[in-house]
Amino acid sequence: MKTKKEYSAWRIAASHWFVAGIIAVIFQLIYTALTGYLYLDCGFGGLISQSICTWLTPSLTMIGYIIVPVLAIWLGVKLSSRRVNKYFILKDIRKVINIATTLTALSILVYVESILTAVGDMEGEIVNLELAVYGAELAGLILTVVVFYFASKKYIKISDSPESGSQDFSQVHHTSFV
Repeated sequence: MKTKKEYSAWRIAASHWFVAGIIAVIFQLIYTALTGYLYLDCGFGGLISQSICTWLTPSLTMIGYIIVPVLAIWLGVKLSSRRVNKYFILKDIRKVINIATTLTALSILVYVESILTAVGDMEGEIVNLELAVYGAELAGLILTVVVFYFASKKYIKISDSPESGSQDFSQVHHTSFV
């Protein structure tokens, strides 16, 4: 087994953020590829009836904007946490998690800004469905940051040295005042 190494909190946090993000993007691309056929089939009058398309397309869109990003980031954090626990010595877990969550929030803020710009650029009558889609997308992005933080807290463990095993964060920081 490769020995654990100690790095700065920034380096570990950036690594965790990057790996979790890449895994999340891959998961979302798989969802998009699987649902893309349904969208094309509905759009070009394929095998799926129009009544099913009327119900299915908005449902898949909402699932794609709310549920899939949350599941994707959870999976990304879980897999990235295994890597972090295996290769890094973690002493200040709060700092690592806070930095990684801040990086996640900042990267999502860039995307949120583009959504708000798109809503602001709409001319004429704003269609309720478009607003619902943008609202669902914003809700999914906010939930993504929350899930990233709490999943990181759950799955990243503290280790003091390469020889010591990982300890659960909740068990390490309990102090008694008695």
